[in-house]
Amino acid sequence: MNKKIILLILVLPLFLLLTIYTSTSSAGLNIKVPVSKIEITDSNIVYLNLDDEEKHYINYAVYPIAASNKQIIFTTEQIQGTRFAELEYKDGYIIPKTVGAAKVYLTTVDGGFKDSFIVQVESINLQAIECSVSQSNLMVGSSTKIQTSFIPQEATNKILNYFSSNNAVATVSDNGVVRAVGKGSATITVLSEANPLVKDEIVINVYNQEIMDLGQSEIYTIENSGSLNISIDTTENYQLTYSLYDTSNMPLDKTVFDEQNTSFLTLSEGQVVFNYSFIQDFKGSVILKIKITTDNPVRQPFERQCVLHKIDQIQAGFESDQPISYTAGSMFALHNQIIFNPDNLDINYQIQTSNNNIEVVEASNKIRLKAVLPGVTDVTVKIVNNAPPYQEVSLIKQVVILPTSLDIVESAETYGIENVWTVGGFEINNTTNTSKINTSYGKTEAGENFFDHFEYITNSNKVDINKDGTIVIKDKDFVGEVQVYAKFDYQGFVVKSPEFVFRAVGNGVNVRSFGDLYTATKNQKIVVLQNEIKEDFGFYKNGYAVYTEDSVTKINSTYDIDHYINLAKQNNPDKTDIEILRIAKENSNIKVLIEFKADVYGNGYQINAHNIAYGLDKTDSLKKDALFKGPRDFVSMTESQSSLVSVNAQDNISFAVYQNVTLNNVELKSCDLKADENGNYDLTDLTYVGTTVEVLGDNVNINYSRLTNGRTVLRVFGDINDSQKVINVNIKNSVLSSAREFIVRMGSNAFVKGSDQTPSPFIDEDTTKTFPMQKTYEAMTSQEKLDYENKYIKTFVNIKNSILKDSGLFCVGIDSHFSGQALASGNRLIEGLLSSWYDLAKTSYGAKLTFDGDVRMYDWKEVNKIDSSTLIEIELADDLDISDFKFANLKFDIKDLINGLANNTQKPYLNTIVYSQGENKYVHGGIAFFGGGKNYSVFEYSNYNFKALNGYEVKLSDVNKAELQLAAGNESFYFLLNDSTTQGFLPEDQANILNSSGAYSPIYIK
Repeated sequence: MNKKIILLILVLPLFLLLTIYTSTSSAGLNIKVPVSKIEITDSNIVYLNLDDEEKHYINYAVYPIAASNKQIIFTTEQIQGTRFAELEYKDGYIIPKTVGAAKVYLTTVDGGFKDSFIVQVESINLQAIECSVSQSNLMVGSSTKIQTSFIPQEATNKILNYFSSNNAVATVSDNGVVRAVGKGSATITVLSEANPLVKDEIVINVYNQEIMDLGQSEIYTIENSGSLNISIDTTENYQLTYSLYDTSNMPLDKTVFDEQNTSFLTLSEGQVVFNYSFIQDFKGSVILKIKITTDNPVRQPFERQCVLHKIDQIQAGFESDQPISYTAGSMFALHNQIIFNPDNLDINYQIQTSNNNIEVVEASNKIRLKAVLPGVTDVTVKIVNNAPPYQEVSLIKQVVILPTSLDIVESAETYGIENVWTVGGFEINNTTNTSKINTSYGKTEAGENFFDHFEYITNSNKVDINKDGTIVIKDKDFVGEVQVYAKFDYQGFVVKSPEFVFRAVGNGVNVRSFGDLYTATKNQKIVVLQNEIKEDFGFYKNGYAVYTEDSVTKINSTYDIDHYINLAKQNNPDKTDIEILRIAKENSNIKVLIEFKADVYGNGYQINAHNIAYGLDKTDSLKKDALFKGPRDFVSMTESQSSLVSVNAQDNISFAVYQNVTLNNVELKSCDLKADENGNYDLTDLTYVGTTVEVLGDNVNINYSRLTNGRTVLRVFGDINDSQKVINVNIKNSVLSSAREFIVRMGSNAFVKGSDQTPSPFIDEDTTKTFPMQKTYEAMTSQEKLDYENKYIKTFVNIKNSILKDSGLFCVGIDSHFSGQALASGNRLIEGLLSSWYDLAKTSYGAKLTFDGDVRMYDWKEVNKIDSSTLIEIELADDLDISDFKFANLKFDIKDLINGLANNTQKPYLNTIVYSQGENKYVHGGIAFFGGGKNYSVFEYSNYNFKALNGYEVKLSDVNKAELQLAAGNESFYFLLNDSTTQGFLPEDQANILNSSGAYSPIYIK
């Protein structure tokens, strides 16, 4: 069995320097198990009763189960258009403090992953009432209605009872109408029926008009006899007389009264009762006029009137013909809305409802109903008189039961970093979208007739939403945000939900499984994820994997394949140049799992290629059929039949992104990692998983996304078809993490060939230009920088408000082509072992990296627990030891080299090593310009506002490895790092930041 020795080197010269500046938290490139998701398993909307001191325990899970840091942060956010509910979070419980609504977020300290739900806090029990009247000083015969405010307004039991302290002064009806009867003061008490301790009082003062007032101006009666209270305000002698008129004010004979039983009776000074009696069988209305005449010759006779209605049945009706409304869950008294004539009868009620929206709780002497389900109900009230003539009256009232609230359920969800739900216009089978908006109607379901008056309102004429919530995107070319709210509206009784914003993508295809993803991407459709895609990834039909060695998508390598051409020429001397090129391309091709040639809207969901990309079996050995056991070689050499040295180049790709594609709010992972017995992840497990995301075209945008778990997480080197093309990649509000080598590796596939002896400069290059270019670039004016970029830069990568975390080598590696003599004419060296190494030395066009805003590289690593790149590998025959190998001088003790470099008093490297936590030593993996040839790449940081980076220039000769320049080239490498002088960002500062609420705050900057 061969011994496979990973030589911890990037490329021949980079081997030394990358290991010098590379370390991790434990042996074998271990990192703490990162959080990948948080999930709240409760209902999307939780309702709490403040009065009953209800509290809610939040059930949630942080994944993976072995995550090292499961700390969470509790925050709340006001929901637009609603009263904000103050909530306390204690021992896992939400404790409400005030009535209202709030959106609750749980955010992981590690990773900044969020999940959320809505809390609605209600106060069911009435706490207080406040009563008022428009006029508390009344004249005899006038009336006023009591108006009541309920505290809280959301209270469900609002039934009130009314009492007067003196009915001779003022009476009050069941519906709160106060009538002034006689001179004096009376206290009207309003009591909550549910809790009599909840009450309010109003003092009513009643005055006479001039010297005589009748207690009522209108009387309805079914009795033959009755009485009328008269208040007289005079000390003079007076005489009272009465006369009768019909309703047209024509005099009537007094014979409508039974005169024997009709008379004035003085009760006390100023108080007289007029007792009247109608003749038998009289029915109708008469105007009774009472005149007072005094013995004062100056005072004129004074007259007042009262209309008497002799009826033979109860007269009753509602105060208004309009419907009335109550909130679902509330108790209400319908009789408060009814006016009776007469109003002092012994009556009861019989109730019928047209549906189950209303429940009859009690129907004896009072009407008690409970609003159960939102909707519209006809309530029939039969009023029965219990005394002769035992009559009945039927009334019908339309009652509207309103939902306690309307909440669009999707507004409770958290959709990734961007937190915007996106919906495509189509399903994978080309049918129209089936995604729905769901609405909660408070604590109940919707009742009968509810949906006759319910609708969704949007601000766009491009999108309709059916009553069942189905989203219909009418314009297939439309892409934009849509504002929507749910509304119940019946004749002016309206309840609206808070506004919800989602994105509509007319041409987007909703993807819910791997099969959907496979079909959509093969047809170059816009992908809109509606589910996480992981467990079924790689399985399309009947459990069989789509991706096999024969069926996997293959593309031509975009890297330099001249070495493959040289090998093909040696092995196939009779082939034509076209055939040689075909063979070289086949031997160097790259496997791709998914090709994104149209936009991807991820809704925060994950696409995880674990079943395909992960190259290790259960025993941590390389799978025999591991599809991603690459990468392809840049160059290789064979010392004996079974001994091989190879320098790696472009790797296989989990997700390839082409021109004009935007990745929005998606999480892309090459694989999962498993924790060891110490609860760590080993980045060396990522050796055979390929590149997570590779950009193969211009105008690529990566927004609000998470890219993770690759040998390289993001690789950007140029257009797949045209290496001379300028490409632009913009990354914002994203997290890129967990790379075996580089989180971002960038450069250019555009080269200029060298000569047999030395690499050729660019034809129009300024021969006075010095390298590393970065130091020269920093001193340029804005115009000089622009001119330089137009001349030398092919790849532009702009990173804004993002996180780079946990690399095996560097957060960013900016590559340049090798240009040493061994590549130019290696076939003349080392006894022919490098027979295919000729015409390979080249100079690359450059790449420009820009940091904008708050970009953080969380990449401090412990020196004593380090590993490095797999980009140079050596396989030895079983009978060979490394000491027998001609290239044994490549082996050395990394830690000794690091410490030796840091202690080199001749070079300013000492600050790169930070002593922390006793004797532990740390280095930071920032940005590396490498390759050995002239690296034309640059870094722009004028709008970068995190921690300043310090530059270090290193030559291979500085570490006593000048002979390696033979392959790499003579130019220095350049490193931009945080070091021991970086205030506020030393290793312990990074640890503190990563355990704080602000660790991932940049990615949520809008």
